Amino acid sequence: MRKMNKKKMALTASALALGALLFAGGSVFAAPSGNYIGSEKAQQIALENAGLSAGDVTFIRTKLDYDDGRAEYEVEFYQGSMEYDYEIDAVSGAILSYDHDAEYYEPSAGSGSAGAAGSVSSNTKAASAAGTEYITAEAARQAALKHAGIAEGDTRRMEIEFDYDHGYAVYEVEWKVGWTEYSYEINASTGDVMGYEVELDD
Repeated sequence: MRKMNKKKMALTASALALGALLFAGGSVFAAPSGNYIGSEKAQQIALENAGLSAGDVTFIRTKLDYDDGRAEYEVEFYQGSMEYDYEIDAVSGAILSYDHDAEYYEPSAGSGSAGAAGSVSSNTKAASAAGTEYITAEAARQAALKHAGIAEGDTRRMEIEFDYDHGYAVYEVEWKVGWTEYSYEINASTGDVMGYEVELDD
C-alpha cells in the first residue's frame, strides 16, 4: 500500500511539473535553463540589430518558444508604423530571422523618392498598361540589394515578381547568400523598401 502511495505521489509530481511547462495562451515551453540568454538579452539583441533603443519602441511580446526542437525567443515590437519581428536562438543569442514591415505604409514625398533604397531616376521608370509609371524590375532589384548591403555577384537564386499588396503595386525580390534567405517588398511606384525579411535557411 505504501508503494502505491509513493507511485501516486510520483505521478502527481510529474503532472505538476508538466503543468509548470504551460505558458499563457496555450504554448508549451521549458523554464529557461541556466544557459538561456533570457528575454531581456533577447530584446537587447533585437534592438541593437534594428538600431533602436528600448525608449524608442513599444514591446508587444517576448516569448520563449520551440521550433524544430530548438529553443528560441520571439521578440515583437513597434516603432512608429514599423513592426519588427525577431527569432533569436535562446542559447547562443544568434538572430535566426527578422522581419521589418511598414504596417501603415505611406510613400515618400515626391514622385521619384526612394527613401532608404536610394533615389530612382526617371530612366528607371516603366509604364504600365494603365498608364501608371512603375520602376523597372532591375531598379527594384538594385534598391533591395543596396538596402541589404549585398553585392549581386554574391547572390544566388534571385527571383523578382510584380504583385499587389494592400492596394500597393510592389516588386517581391528574393535571393540567397550562403544559408541566409533575403525577401524584400519594393514599392513599384517610388522604389521605397516597404518590408524585408532575413532568415537563416537551415
